[in-house]
Amino acid sequence: MLLTFRSKLLLLFLPLQALLPLSATALDQQPNGPIVLATNVEYKEFVDVFDCDSMLLNTLNRHLDERIELQYYPARRIALAAEMGEVHGLYYTAKLGSAQQMANMVRIKGSLIKEATLLFSGEEIGDSADFRGRRIAYLPAYRRIVGQVASGYYAPSSVQAQSIGQMVKLLAAGRVDGFFLISRYRLLASQLYRETGRDKLHSETVYDDIRLHLHIDKRYTELIKELELKYQQVQQDPLFQNQRLNVEEC
Repeated sequence: MLLTFRSKLLLLFLPLQALLPLSATALDQQPNGPIVLATNVEYKEFVDVFDCDSMLLNTLNRHLDERIELQYYPARRIALAAEMGEVHGLYYTAKLGSAQQMANMVRIKGSLIKEATLLFSGEEIGDSADFRGRRIAYLPAYRRIVGQVASGYYAPSSVQAQSIGQMVKLLAAGRVDGFFLISRYRLLASQLYRETGRDKLHSETVYDDIRLHLHIDKRYTELIKELELKYQQVQQDPLFQNQRLNVEEC
């Protein structure tokens, strides 16, 4: 009898549930209010430590009256956070999540930053294809991005690292044969490698057309218009050069 009663409750509940939107509420967006953006939890290391990333955030905030607030999520939760209305958008990401999740996201015109995928190694890199199947270190936050062109390089023995510093130490200790990273961190990786007592960190461009954008949920139409207008000023900043971050300015 109890089972039948529960079944009746379930039948009553399901039609109501089907009428509810996936995100019952969206973040309020007041004029001149905070702009809350989701990004990967591993990115916090770069914002806190690496000059280029902190300068990028500071430059954007200078043009937006310090309104950008980053919320850090595991990689698989970033797109979902926006879909559920926890944030206004995504902070400088390639395509993340399902096509359905990204369908709600609008790329902000003028926000494009181009990057390249680099293969790093302690040995000379004659042909990057020679590294296929060898031990490679990677950051989960960027595996989806570099994996678009480097997935064939990952071997079962590859290592998931938690930071650029850890990847460099793994390479210096001979535990991996190389690692993939986007070009913005080339100088940082080389500096960390020298600090291990090693000489030169070699790198090779594997792919030169990674495109990162600021994404905003399409519900925030006024915010989208405001950001696209502001980015006309942002792209004139010396930090940006030919749609790439000018690392020499960092």
